[in-house]
Amino acid sequence: MLNASISQPFFKGKLIARIEAFDLLHQLSNTQYSVNAQGRTETWYRSLPHYVMAHLVYHWNKNPKKK
Repeated sequence: MLNASISQPFFKGKLIARIEAFDLLHQLSNTQYSVNAQGRTETWYRSLPHYVMAHLVYHWNKNPKKK
């Protein structure tokens, strides 16, 4: 299984863009097989075994007004 993540700051670190990838080589499966004395069982899961996600984060600091 191979994962990757890369990020890049913009505007003096206030805005951060990040791309994250999970299971780049498609090695995970959503099917599980098991064999016992009575036969073979195949189980399917509803999952995303591999994906790419984009994050965009904005850091905002607001100081209170001084009296």
